[in-house]
Amino acid sequence: MKLKFGVLGALGAIFSSFLVVMPIYPAFAESVTVQGTGAITKMSVNNAQDSLIVKVYGLNAPCRDAQNLNVTVKWGTTADYVADAICGFRSGNWEYGLFYSGEGKVNCPDFRMTYNSTGKFHRVFFPRSCIDRAANRVKVRAEGGDSKFGEAGPTPLLRRG
Repeated sequence: MKLKFGVLGALGAIFSSFLVVMPIYPAFAESVTVQGTGAITKMSVNNAQDSLIVKVYGLNAPCRDAQNLNVTVKWGTTADYVADAICGFRSGNWEYGLFYSGEGKVNCPDFRMTYNSTGKFHRVFFPRSCIDRAANRVKVRAEGGDSKFGEAGPTPLLRRG
């Protein structure tokens, strides 16, 4: 028996073979920028595969004017992670830590809260290994103050990339 494809049949067979061998690319990290109020002008969040990166704009340099910054990561449960920074009363240095609700401080050497003086923003770096109880989709909220209080968020749920 001899098969007859015709022009459209042959093209369909060729295109369907391309669909089978096309690679599937991983999802990209979801990111968002939200406007703030008061001392915080805006916050940008990138929920990447291996880390969650939050940039908070508007607060001045740590311990110069900025006295505290809290960034909360939630995922729909009562538990959350909080990155907490404060200007040390006695030391005058920016002291920070990562905390999990109900359990206290999380031991994570790669967690960072830094200030970028060129871009004038606070960067909070959460390695996913440090926030391993968080779901793939998270909401983020920031609050803090210098001479006045400010806040941004919460963001909508952002999927992990």
